[in-house]
Amino acid sequence: MLRPTRGQSNARSLVILIVLAIVLTVWQHRARSGQGSGESRRSFPERVAVGLVWPLERGLAVAGSAARQTASSLARAHDLAARCARLEKENEELRAQQLRLIDALVENQRLKKTLGFSVEQPPPAMAARVVSINFSLGRKRLTIAAPPGRKLEVGNIVRTAAGLVGRVAAVTGSGQRGEVFLLIDAEHAVAGRVALRSRDQGMVNVAPQPVNRPDLLVMTKIIGRSDVREGDMILTSGLGEVYPAGIPIGVVTRVERSAAGTVDLRAYIRPAVDFEHLEWVLVERHGR
Repeated sequence: MLRPTRGQSNARSLVILIVLAIVLTVWQHRARSGQGSGESRRSFPERVAVGLVWPLERGLAVAGSAARQTASSLARAHDLAARCARLEKENEELRAQQLRLIDALVENQRLKKTLGFSVEQPPPAMAARVVSINFSLGRKRLTIAAPPGRKLEVGNIVRTAAGLVGRVAAVTGSGQRGEVFLLIDAEHAVAGRVALRSRDQGMVNVAPQPVNRPDLLVMTKIIGRSDVREGDMILTSGLGEVYPAGIPIGVVTRVERSAAGTVDLRAYIRPAVDFEHLEWVLVERHGR
């Protein structure tokens, strides 16, 4: 059996002394850096206990934060589920109303045919080309041209697939050209309502100074205690019979309420239509 030589024993002793010196140096440095605080007054066993407990405290803190985030996510999920349920219920109600209206229309046409009245069909919508744009400080108008063989009429509704543009205010050239009174004109106003959720109603026109920005609308004179919120879609309500109901006007971007309550309310709206890049519009006859 081989025994360690004297040189090997001396080397091992030297390594042990170096390790002990490093440990003592680190311990003294920590003791000095902790002077003036509570750590310097702790004994070595206390510091050891604190070092052992710290990972447990950290783990509990992380677990608590994760639990709070999970609870918040569950609350949001519950709120979204409730909103989805309300929207589904309102959608079913709208479908039922649509079916009742279709039944009434069919019955009306049947009675007219039985009594000998002619059943008039509204003319189909036509696509009109935008030929000029006249945007001044407050006046916002378009000139559109009817397709060959078709004529424009005063009061025609002008829209796009996105939403309401305005209405024809004047015609020239035997109805071949029409001047469109735009939704963003300073003198324009339209009755609007909130889609689906609250059905709040009010008047929509161009936002006044100093909050006026390009193509920014505002809904005021809202009836009753309103629940208008950011992100709500605003549609034409059909009141006043200027526009049919259900045409998109825009989306609410900001709501201002008075300190007195929710009755005095202003809802700022971003129009659904990009008025600065119109090339073609859809023209429909309304109320005939």
